[in-house]
Amino acid sequence: MITETNVFEIQASDHVPVSVTRFGPEKDNGRILLICSATGVKQSFYAAFATYAAESGYTVYTFDYRGIGLSAPADLNGFEATMRDWAQKDWKTVTRYLTVKHPGSKKFLIGHSIGGSFIGLSDAHEAFDAFVTVGSQLGYWRYFDASSKPKVLWFFHVAIPLLSVIKGYFPSAVKKLGEPLPYGVAFDWKTLIIHPKSILALAGKSENHYEKIRQPMLMLSIEDDWMATRLAVDKLAGEVFVNARVERRHIEVAEGGSSSIGHMNLFRSGFKYTLWHIPLGWLAKQ
Repeated sequence: MITETNVFEIQASDHVPVSVTRFGPEKDNGRILLICSATGVKQSFYAAFATYAAESGYTVYTFDYRGIGLSAPADLNGFEATMRDWAQKDWKTVTRYLTVKHPGSKKFLIGHSIGGSFIGLSDAHEAFDAFVTVGSQLGYWRYFDASSKPKVLWFFHVAIPLLSVIKGYFPSAVKKLGEPLPYGVAFDWKTLIIHPKSILALAGKSENHYEKIRQPMLMLSIEDDWMATRLAVDKLAGEVFVNARVERRHIEVAEGGSSSIGHMNLFRSGFKYTLWHIPLGWLAKQ
């Protein structure tokens, strides 16, 4: 049972408000879990999974990156934000809050897609005892599922630059890709896909802490994820998190008892009894 769920704001280092939700457990196990979202995905998407983790004793936090969900301004046109800001300002601010609020508690992070890939862009990684990544990959387009490569190239070479310039932000909803994205975020996303170094190209523009990450890390890939293919996740593990104590786990569709899991669905409540034990079971051993 959950005794408390509350939403509040904290100020990032540059005074941008970041919306945070806390899921409090009835029986506290003394462990803190932070969930970092995928690109353009609101924190509310993870509420069911966060509730499940809280029922297992974790104090769970989710948050919206600047420009997304409850952390978005009324008008994105002209709003300045990048994926690097998401890691170096928003995630770092939330992490600092957790270290002050819960001194001495073990802290864990589950990162979905970019929420797992970007953890080397900030020294905030130092606060965590272990990480789980879900569909986090070296996002270079050549590692995508073969049938999707033509549309990916068109989307990132043409649609993102054109629509972002016209609108002043990227209207992701037109392609059913989540929340609208600030202009700078959209162009960082393009770099992730078009540049062969992907996330390391963003690190080259800002901060690179990847080689300093030495904590245990469970990296999950999913059989029918056309974005974070097995190869792409292997590339992130082998070429980016080079000093982390990585454990790889590839989830087959049949394990979920469903015809599709894809890039997003592991966090949906339909997989509560088939897949959610995988990340939480691993964390319980840390």
